Amino acid sequence: IFSQFVDENFNYASGDSLQQHGWNTIGSVYTNRLTVTSPGLDFPAYVNSGIGNAVTVDTTGQDVFKDFTSQKSSGNVYASFLVNVKSAKSNGDYFTAFLSSTNSNSFAGRVFVKDSSGKIAFGVSKTTETVLYTPAVYSKDSTYLMVLKYSINPGTVNDSVSLFVFSASENVPVFEPAATLGPKGASGADLTDAGRISLRQGSASAAPKIIL
Repeated sequence: IFSQFVDENFNYASGDSLQQHGWNTIGSVYTNRLTVTSPGLDFPAYVNSGIGNAVTVDTTGQDVFKDFTSQKSSGNVYASFLVNVKSAKSNGDYFTAFLSSTNSNSFAGRVFVKDSSGKIAFGVSKTTETVLYTPAVYSKDSTYLMVLKYSINPGTVNDSVSLFVFSASENVPVFEPAATLGPKGASGADLTDAGRISLRQGSASAAPKIIL
């Protein structure tokens, strides 16, 4: 049994701005707006597979967040999403993260993509510390199920993050398995709560282009 704070299948008309559907712009950059992309993504054995459309997250443009229906201030919070990487850079950059309910720049639980000799590596960091990457064993133009876990621990500067990556050939386990990456943390500011999810378009020299 769990509480679900937001469910987003981008089940809107292709070309709609995310601002039309409950997403808010971070900062004042409105160029390269995030819009609904058709078709959506499919993944075997995932409950939200094949529902609605998707969004293309690219580079150098609008970043957005969506508020949760309530905030999480203790325990674990999870975000699951389908990702198909169209292109990536060797520098790597993050495209999604949690935010606190009152802050639009406290990106925590950052999920990264980078290119390595034509293959893809996924990464995670709590905030601005060194990114922990998988081996570069993933492929462009393939859809993966990713689950981001943020653990809100008692005390300060001790929250942690984990990332789970599943390919289409794998079964989605009933119980939580060992993480693909993490847990990682113990540095960087903790979130005051988990209250928002963000989509981020990084610099042209580092950010990936993905369908999510």
